[in-house]
Amino acid sequence: RALLWDGGVQLGRKNWPVRLSATYFENRIDNYIQFVSRSAYLYEAANLDNTSIRGIEGSLIANPIERIGLNGNYTWTEHATYGQSRLPLPGRPDHRIHGQLDYEAAGLWFLDNIHSLKFFGQVRYRSLVSVDPFGNLQSPAYTAINAGASLEPVPGFDASLRVKNITDNQSRTDFFQRPLPGRSYFFNIELIQGADSNE
Repeated sequence: RALLWDGGVQLGRKNWPVRLSATYFENRIDNYIQFVSRSAYLYEAANLDNTSIRGIEGSLIANPIERIGLNGNYTWTEHATYGQSRLPLPGRPDHRIHGQLDYEAAGLWFLDNIHSLKFFGQVRYRSLVSVDPFGNLQSPAYTAINAGASLEPVPGFDASLRVKNITDNQSRTDFFQRPLPGRSYFFNIELIQGADSNE
C-alpha cells in the first residue's frame, strides 16, 4: 500500500535560452522493499518496514550561446522508516547534485564536413549514504568528474568515448566497506540504418 504524489512549476519554453523547474514529491509506502547492496556485484531484497520519502528537486537547462549547452539539477531528500524506529534508507543521500556542460564543434574550421562532434564535461555529487538497513554502516560523500566526446561523421554512424570518475575517487564503499570501482572507460559504436541526413 502506498501514497505517492508530486507537484511542481516550470518556467520557460523549449526555445528559451534558459528554463527552470522545481518539484516537490512525497511518498509514503507500507512494507517497502528495496534492493540493498551487499558488495559491488551483489544486491539483496530487504523489507524496510513503513517508509517516508519526500523532497524537492530543482533543474536548470540553458543554451546561453550557440554550440554551448548547460544543464544541472539539485535534489534534497528526507527519507526514513517510520515503524518502531526511524532509520535512514540505504543508498539514498540527503543531497544530490548533477551538472553538465556540452560543446558542439562541428562546423568549425576543418570540421565543416562533419555532421556532429560533441564534447562534454560532467560533475556528480552525492552526500553521505547508509549502506545497510540499520544505519550502522555509511559510505562517505562522493564527487565524480566525467568527460567524453562523440563523433558522428555522417548521419547514422556514431562513435563515442566516455571516461567516468577521472580523478579515480574510490571513497564509495559497499556493505563490507570495500571501495567500489574507480576510473572507468567506455567506447561505443552505433550504426542506425535509414538515418535522415537532414536531421
